[in-house]
Amino acid sequence: MKKYLLVALAAATLTSCGSQPAADSTAAVSSSPGEVAVVSPSPGGRERRRGFDPERFKKALDLTDAQMAELKPLFDEQRDGMRKRMEDFHTEMEKTLTPEQKKKLAELEKHGRERRTPPYAKLDLTSEQATKLEDLRQKMRDEGRKAREEFNAKLVEKLDPEQKKKFKAMQERMRERQEKDND
Repeated sequence: MKKYLLVALAAATLTSCGSQPAADSTAAVSSSPGEVAVVSPSPGGRERRRGFDPERFKKALDLTDAQMAELKPLFDEQRDGMRKRMEDFHTEMEKTLTPEQKKKLAELEKHGRERRTPPYAKLDLTSEQATKLEDLRQKMRDEGRKAREEFNAKLVEKLDPEQKKKFKAMQERMRERQEKDND
């Protein structure tokens, strides 16, 4: 199970750290307001959501232009922090894997994979490597959770009562979708 969890995070880290999907592999779709509007097909026919659409977010919460201007630095800070955490994880992961494992992982990612097929299962990690990567993954998750909580607190301060209700409902939809995806 540890290896599977590491695979999911590492694969996401390796493939999404600041990258944009290729134009021919993406399509704009109608997602929940304020959430992601770009998807890329993945093996098995599932779509993977990417990115943040400020205009959808603005519309979903009925934000004014002035509110959006005030929130932009907050959005930028959150995005930059996430990228930094992912880059740090990637750097530490690179230090943990052998050259052969790095090459094998790159090949697995290059050719795509099923969402639930763990590439690490094919890397023959030592127990020490698995433990180190699990600790790194947990650290990144904890830091991300803390940053998200701080972001949400700052964001809510700038919303009126009706927007706060809409934001809370949006968060609940995202939580439900994550739980469904994790099943």
